[in-house]
Parts: sequence; structure tokens; C-alpha cells
Amino acid sequence: MKNRYSFVAVCCVMLLSLFSCVKVPDGILDEKQMEDILYEIHLSEGLEDVMIEDYVSRQKKEILKKGVFAKYKITPEQFDSSLMWYGRNLELYVDVYRKVIKRLEDENERVKKMVEADEMQTLSMRGDTVDIWKKGRTYEFMPTSAYNILPFSVATDENFQFMDKFVLGVHVRMMPDMSEHPRILIALENVDSTFLYKSEPILRNGWTEVELKSDTAVFFRNVFGDIYFPTDRLAPDQRIIVDSIRLMRIHPK
Repeated sequence: MKNRYSFVAVCCVMLLSLFSCVKVPDGILDEKQMEDILYEIHLSEGLEDVMIEDYVSRQKKEILKKGVFAKYKITPEQFDSSLMWYGRNLELYVDVYRKVIKRLEDENERVKKMVEADEMQTLSMRGDTVDIWKKGRTYEFMPTSAYNILPFSVATDENFQFMDKFVLGVHVRMMPDMSEHPRILIALENVDSTFLYKSEPILRNGWTEVELKSDTAVFFRNVFGDIYFPTDRLAPDQRIIVDSIRLMRIHPK
């Protein structure tokens, strides 16, 4: 009897592995490559959090981008194609991002020991409804942009609560008709390493937002996600402006 149960258990594990495995096609960055590159992008975003008005910083960021792609021996086209593929396989994408966040946390712990006044150490504001967005409010995306993805990550602190709701909102201007829709993504990593996520396509100019509510049974430790524009679909003289970005944390009533 014991052997029969063991056989059934092994079969279940094999079936779960089969159904949970998503094969990354040829020409697409595998999970480890995607993890490494997204991690580098996060680090460079921290070094050069570029505002639209800052032309010099934008030039510096272009150098950083080329350095990342050269380091991993990929082309911008490979990265764009991979982003689109992972965007259609969001569960895998979020799982990759979870590993990125873990590496960023480890790096932040190292920095904490060196720098006492790091931005990520400060507590978020108290309040029932608070904007916890930490980056710039305005960005532009165009074919020559350093990146076509704006990632973000916010670690929780004592001002976060069970059943908090999060709303990521962006205002878009000058976006032409596009065959591949841009999108915004928000995700929560729970303390038990499970995660919740939700994405919303950006279909038109104006305001777009996506809302995600935390789990009632388990607390979370990170709020993360990104804003993505397929800039390879733009003409050389086209650009998209994103402004008024906000990430609202709303306590339950």
C-alpha cells in the first residue's frame, strides 16, 4: 500500500511539472538571461532615473543600455521580442521578476551597510490612501530610448496592511495606433513566495490604470511591476510621453 501511494505521488509530481513547464522558443531569451538583464536594468534605473527634460542623463542612459546588451551579447531586437513573448506568458514573467526582486533585496541589504540614508530605507507615508511611487513622474519612450520598459519595486514596511489595494495609473500622450499594445503590470510577492499579478493594456491616449488587491490570508513583502511600450513599432520620429505616474496604496475600510 505504501509503495502504491509513493507511485501515485511521483506521478502527480511529474504531471505538475509537465503542465507547469512553458518552453521558451528559439530566439527568445531564456528565464536566466531575462532575469540577469532585468536585474541590470533595475540597477541602471537606480543610477539614472531619467526625467524627460534631462537630455544629458538620457545620453548617459543610452550608454548604460548599450553596456547591458553588450555584456550579455544580445541585440535590442532580441530584448524587445523577448519582452513581447514574456508579456504573453505573464505567469512565467512574474516568476522571473520575483527572482530579480530577491537579487535587488540582497543588493539593497549590502548597500544599507554602506549608506545610512538610502531611499529604500525610508518608511512610506502613513495614511489610508498614499502614493508610494518612488521614481520620476514623466518619461518618454521612442525608438532611440535606452529602454522600452520602466520597472519598479517597492518593499513593504510597517505602514502596509493586510488587504491593502494598489492602483498603478499612467497618463499617456502622443501614442499612435500600434499593432502591439503597450501595457502596465502590477504584482505582489507574498511572504510565502506565492504571488498575485494583473496587467492592463494601454489602448488609447489618456488615463489607464490597473488595480490589484492583496490576499486576505497571507501578507506580502513586495509590490512590483513595470510599464512597457513596444517602441520598435514606432516610426523614427514618433515618441510616446507618459506622465502623472502614480502607485496608490489604499488601506481597507
